[in-house]
Amino acid sequence: GCGGGGLIKFLSMKTNRKITGIDYSANMVRAAMKKNAKGIKKGQISIIRASVSELPFVKNSFDKITAFETIHFWPSIPNDLMEIKRVLNPGGSLHIMNKVPDEKSKWYDFVKFKSPDECREVLKTAGYENIEISTKLKKKWIYATGIKPSWQQQ
Repeated sequence: GCGGGGLIKFLSMKTNRKITGIDYSANMVRAAMKKNAKGIKKGQISIIRASVSELPFVKNSFDKITAFETIHFWPSIPNDLMEIKRVLNPGGSLHIMNKVPDEKSKWYDFVKFKSPDECREVLKTAGYENIEISTKLKKKWIYATGIKPSWQQQ
């Protein structure tokens, strides 16, 4: 879920590597394309409409995948994590960043992971290794990284 394309623009300024953004929303794809028009024109960025449940890429296509405040919207987190692992290169990494709202917030029940342990367990169940979880407790953020095993081709 690349949303309006802000993270893509930020990442494109930090690397010369190719960046691909996807979002299920046609409106977000349009917004991301507009925000990243220069990078698209240079061939560094591509933005496409797609679902995390059926990524339109061959297996072993990406070194890194980010999910910034998107996992809450995924149709099936266990299956979608497997689909992401399919398109990651062996040894590639998935980076998840999510804010956990206050328990009194209307968003609290909507959020899928309310603790680092929940996040770790779902990544482990999906077959990721070297899982690292860190939190910024004052701001209630969970940062998680999981690696596709280097021996795994799918």
